[in-house]
Amino acid sequence: MDGNEEEQVITPVDADSWNTIERRKALRIVSKIPVALVDNDLEPGNVGACANVSETGLRLKAQKVLPESPDLTLKLTLPQPYAPIEGMTKVIWRNDSKKEYGISF
Repeated sequence: MDGNEEEQVITPVDADSWNTIERRKALRIVSKIPVALVDNDLEPGNVGACANVSETGLRLKAQKVLPESPDLTLKLTLPQPYAPIEGMTKVIWRNDSKKEYGISF
């Protein structure tokens, strides 16, 4: 890194509670990966960042309300040297403020 980039630290969610029973099928990793909306009815562009990610989905903290459509094409911008990941996703839950979403891959 050239000193201008922020190093991304990835840690497990609930790192202090390893002794609890995990009900999820996949381990969640805390992250701030930027997320963009691609080719949907809503204007394309950055919509927020994921709060955590796993092999089955992510929790999105959105800057704007996403469309009501359950199917969205999202793009995750990974840190260098990795290429962005783009794919079809499904909204499986949203909170009352419509600022956080559960997204499955």
